[in-house]
Amino acid sequence: FIIDIDAPRTMTRLVLLLVVPAAGAARPEIQRRRFLAAAAASTAAPAPADASGLLLLPPTKPLTNRYVLVRAGESRSEADGVIETNAARKFLFSNGLTEEGAKQASAAADAVARVFGDAGGPPVVRYATARHCKQTADILGARLAVPSSKLLPEADLLDARGYGAHEGEGLWRVPELWAQYDAKSRYAKPPEAEDGSYAESVEDVYVRVREVLSVCETTLCDDVVLVAPGSDVLSVLEASLRGRKLTDHFALAFQPGEVRYV
Repeated sequence: FIIDIDAPRTMTRLVLLLVVPAAGAARPEIQRRRFLAAAAASTAAPAPADASGLLLLPPTKPLTNRYVLVRAGESRSEADGVIETNAARKFLFSNGLTEEGAKQASAAADAVARVFGDAGGPPVVRYATARHCKQTADILGARLAVPSSKLLPEADLLDARGYGAHEGEGLWRVPELWAQYDAKSRYAKPPEAEDGSYAESVEDVYVRVREVLSVCETTLCDDVVLVAPGSDVLSVLEASLRGRKLTDHFALAFQPGEVRYV
């Protein structure tokens, strides 16, 4: 007979088969093979994930959660027109919100409230830990009455895309860098910087955002707001969800404080 043990949505459902010997029963080794086959079937990976357990992008069926993407409000380095993506600098004062950035974050909170409404309760806010992202998340949390248990910092997967040797150059150069690297290949990346500023290709960013979505889909059942710095992380994420070419992700570029429901 079979005992079916229910478990929370995020856990594997466990089915135990108790094989009771009876007259004329099959040999023990045959019973064992049947037991193992049934157990394997009961723990098979969900259809929309690949063998690694990561979400397939674009999704092959509707996602569990609803997602809103938010670019954090303007940081001081952005106001100064400087590329600042080195993770070692993300907690600095220069990475905090400007006065204009705080206004953009407040407007973003109002926009998110209009998207989700009040019927389903406060969303989960998962945010990059850069200073202006944390400040943006705090503004969202206050406006949407998000409890601290639903304000979830993401240590590095939502960090700004690394531009390596281009760190410290003018932000006006970013469209040129998209054309120089991203439009040619999703695997092309800038050179590393001597100061340790890391460099990432579009593929590197894709790997990160895919992991974020996979974690959200397997651990949450809620409305989810993802807050990230810069544009590349969000535009690659949106392109992945919509099935667009990643070499053209910059056509979906986000402005500071911009909100999109995907």
